[in-house]
Amino acid sequence: MFVLNDYIAALSFWLRIKSRRILSFEVLKNFSESANALIISFFWGFFSATFFALPFTMFFMFTSIFSPLYGFFHGLVGLLGATIGSILMYNLANTYTLEINTLLARIPGINQALIDKAKKELLSNMDATLIWQYLKGVPIKIYSVQAGILSLDFKKVIFMPLPVGLIKISLAMLIVVVFLKLFRKSIQTYSHRWVYLYFIGWIIFYLFSLR
Repeated sequence: MFVLNDYIAALSFWLRIKSRRILSFEVLKNFSESANALIISFFWGFFSATFFALPFTMFFMFTSIFSPLYGFFHGLVGLLGATIGSILMYNLANTYTLEINTLLARIPGINQALIDKAKKELLSNMDATLIWQYLKGVPIKIYSVQAGILSLDFKKVIFMPLPVGLIKISLAMLIVVVFLKLFRKSIQTYSHRWVYLYFIGWIIFYLFSLR
């Protein structure tokens, strides 16, 4: 038993050392400024607008902590990916109405009540709905699908949320800048701890949003 405890303690120590190296500020900064981060930001936006329960701001806010300028650019690239994802969802819904609605209702955080509500709102006031609901954080994929089913104006459905997306990116960046003003030195020294806190915070937020 004593030997087993020693092995566990040694493994725990090794993992702590390894995580500090992998999640060091320099390593994370280099990653945030890499081509890989750019590719991830595009597909993160694309997946967030399609069949995946990914918060749009999660990835580019993370890279912004280690490289604000690149993080902002990742937000813009993610918005491009989300726009292409919305185009895909609109066209799929226009062709495969029942199947897409069924798949949409299975995504965590989305249910039939939200889908029905979106359809009613689009029919009553499409312009205000596309802007206000996206600003509130309602998954834009719900509205892309319902608009495709209803054959609403394609250009409005796809491009009206773009200014709102820019506002969301700007607000997220403002939060990151204030955060860095307060905790920059701590982040540079204990970046691995901040990474844990960041993702734990998102997980908690996500779980509460599913309630």
